[in-house]
Amino acid sequence: MQYLTRRAMLAASALGIASCASAPKNMAIQSYNGSQNMHEVVIIGAGLAGLNAARILEAQGYSPLIIEASGRIGGRAYTLDDVAGAPDAGGIQIGPSYTRFRAIARSLNVDLYDSPYTASSSLFDINGKVMTQEQWRTSTVNLLSETEKHIAPNGLFSHYTRKLATLPHITSWMEEDAQTLDISLRDFLSSYGASHQAMQLIEANLNGSNVDQLSMLHIARSMTLFAHSKGAVSQVKGGTQRMTDAMAAALRSDIQINTPIAALHQDKDGTDIYLENGKKIRAKFVICTIPFSVMRDIAHNLDLERQRIIASLPYTRASFIYLRAKTPFWQEDGLPSDIWSNAPLLGRVFVLDNIPPMLKIWLNGQSADIFDKMDEETAGKMVMGEIERVRPSAKGQLSIVKIYSWQKNKYARGIYHHIGTGQGRALAQMVQNQTGRIILAGEHMARQSSGLEGALESGESAAMHVLNALS
Repeated sequence: MQYLTRRAMLAASALGIASCASAPKNMAIQSYNGSQNMHEVVIIGAGLAGLNAARILEAQGYSPLIIEASGRIGGRAYTLDDVAGAPDAGGIQIGPSYTRFRAIARSLNVDLYDSPYTASSSLFDINGKVMTQEQWRTSTVNLLSETEKHIAPNGLFSHYTRKLATLPHITSWMEEDAQTLDISLRDFLSSYGASHQAMQLIEANLNGSNVDQLSMLHIARSMTLFAHSKGAVSQVKGGTQRMTDAMAAALRSDIQINTPIAALHQDKDGTDIYLENGKKIRAKFVICTIPFSVMRDIAHNLDLERQRIIASLPYTRASFIYLRAKTPFWQEDGLPSDIWSNAPLLGRVFVLDNIPPMLKIWLNGQSADIFDKMDEETAGKMVMGEIERVRPSAKGQLSIVKIYSWQKNKYARGIYHHIGTGQGRALAQMVQNQTGRIILAGEHMARQSSGLEGALESGESAAMHVLNALS
């Protein structure tokens, strides 16, 4: 079989692999009972990474078997079609530098539109006291240092992290020189004199585990990616899952859902995939897109260095509550539309839409943990009570329509990864040195990108690795 060169492969990817998307057909999705036959390639996971790997392999004449543990395709591209307005619970934003995502969307006639979201002021709820940003500066609960008092609670993170220079290149996070940044956010904040309350407020709604476990290398990488992304941010019309739906529909290969795996065992000739139903699949190569937060509980015989990072890479814990209001009361009470709180059951409250009136509560870290330990009915009532406390105009207006926890999803256990303190070098080595018969993919394995684009990039890289090995 003729192998596509790296240059040709990259060109094909940039064009959205039009050769395998010319005649989309109905998806063949079914449950799988296992087979003793040797497959050339098995892809574990039907999210963006796995689907993109399958597209590239199919473009070269291969027919990978795709198995998915859950009952749906998409992975962390998850659109809540049962909620008014079909909001996304997973990846949403398509950055201007997301060239793979945009090219594949064009090839599959998936419509994108410029994101309507703009930065807006917030109503603050700090230690039980409600105030606007102007009132915060002189509030009795503002215990920040004199040099910090003018900074809004939700601006403290950017105030300090902007002191960090961006990396020379988007892949510089993997270089040895960058590893000096692999210190905790707490140590970084301390070095710049951040007060105790500043650290507490930063941690209250942090996109990461906590200020001790989040590495500054991860933040520097994110800042560098942002600096290289100039232009409009987009979203998928109808929700991000329309993209994975279209990618799956364009494949010739079947996608076998409801097929969780129990163990992976590689040898010099291939890999045995043991399914939870007791069946076994044999493949020459496996592209595994399982998040490390899940893979750490799956038996495998990868080398010790990879086992260590799989066992410890942190994933952000996030829980979402979607509420419908009788009327868009936030347009009438004269207060900022969004809420930013350090209360455990409130976190951040965003307006999703005015017609129908919809709100979304985003809880991270310890707040998500507290919420998830409660039964949904009790937790829901407490959340609505908190909103009514902060915003009296909400009284009698709200009803909960959906609760979703990423860490309670046993096939995700977190919404996305971040580099933990001291893990930069090990993760970089893993990303750059794929060996053996099990090739890892997923947004956690991307070199140049993050988020949705990172997932596609990793799937492309894994597919090219396998094509090289099979040629």
